[in-house]
Amino acid sequence: MSPLLDYEWVSLLEYNREVEASAVRSRVDSSKLRTLKIGTTTDIHKHDAKMHKLVADVDFVMPNLGSGACSSEVCFGISEFITGNLCGSIKPGQGIEDEDEFWRRALQITSGVAGLHGEDIMHLAIEVRAASGGLALCSLTSLLRFAHSLAFLATNFFLTANGDARLAHFHRACEIGTADAPFSHPGDK
Repeated sequence: MSPLLDYEWVSLLEYNREVEASAVRSRVDSSKLRTLKIGTTTDIHKHDAKMHKLVADVDFVMPNLGSGACSSEVCFGISEFITGNLCGSIKPGQGIEDEDEFWRRALQITSGVAGLHGEDIMHLAIEVRAASGGLALCSLTSLLRFAHSLAFLATNFFLTANGDARLAHFHRACEIGTADAPFSHPGDK
């Protein structure tokens, strides 16, 4: 049986031509909201799902609560409910104003990345985007430094309902020591 049968649709969160994200509610525990992503079955989505399954139990990584195929052309993934991405909590020109909040998020981000490495996975796409929309790959240290800046916004860290950071987007991830050639996202320049 498909894990999709355990959820009922609540609302559309966002969509583009590649993927649709919706809020869904558990039929088992109606107090639990989840995020359902549905997209076309492509090699990049298959690789993302494969890498995500390997690290879904790592702290501060978006948990994989179910995934699979709806058909030969459509795949899905169910994860913890997210309320937005990290950049939504960064105020232009001020960053994360509350110092305790900044360090809590910094700890979560670095712990998530360290957890990936502990599972022999390299993310390879810890990225920030310039506020103008351009891509700027950087080191984790740079990400944390730029988190206080107007010019850069983290794009693959999301926030849960209680404000915890979650790392996602594993399309470029690979196992350490393999010759696996990760994908570049079509939107990356």
